This record gives sequence, C-alpha cells and structure tokens, in this order.
Amino acid sequence: MLSIAIFSDQDEDVAILKSAIQDFLIANKIMAKLSHFQKGADMILVPTRYDIYIMDMDSVEDTIALGKTMMDIDAGSRFIYISQDTTKAYSVFKLHADYFFENPID
Repeated sequence: MLSIAIFSDQDEDVAILKSAIQDFLIANKIMAKLSHFQKGADMILVPTRYDIYIMDMDSVEDTIALGKTMMDIDAGSRFIYISQDTTKAYSVFKLHADYFFENPID
C-alpha cells in the first residue's frame, strides 16, 4: 500500500490537497494511507516510512531543512514541494527534490 505524508500548517490547503489526492487514488484504484503533520518534529518522530512526502513551503517552518532531514531518514522516498511563491522552486531543485508545484493545486 502506498503511504503519503503531507506536511503543512495550512488546514484549508491540506483539505483541498487531501481531496484531490483521494479523488486520484479512487479513480485509479490505488490503495494509500494519507497522514498529515502540522509540525516538523512530529514528522521526524513518527517511525513510519512514507513513499511520498508533500511539503508545503508556505508553512511557518523551514521545509527545506525539514526535507533534508527526512531525506536522510527516509532515503528512497519521493519529495514534492508546493508553494505560492514560484521563486522557491530553485531551492527545491537544489535540494534534489522530485517535484515542485505551484499552490493552489487544482
């Protein structure tokens, strides 16, 4: 089963993102577990490994530093960053993340 971790302190954005992901999973008949984290420390402490991490760069915490930590902990996972500020894309690709999407995601 696919496991997806979403990091964001923006509850409205998370609700929209979860809905879009669930619609995709249902349409493609994919079973997945979605987990939401509002604090980086909570994500680091959870012993579960995730296949995909979705990091909201518009959160209060430094998602680049958190992503580096999670990449060390969970090597082999995919990292997706989202932000309203497209100028942040450079730092995401410098980090060697897999994708950058502009927020809001339709």
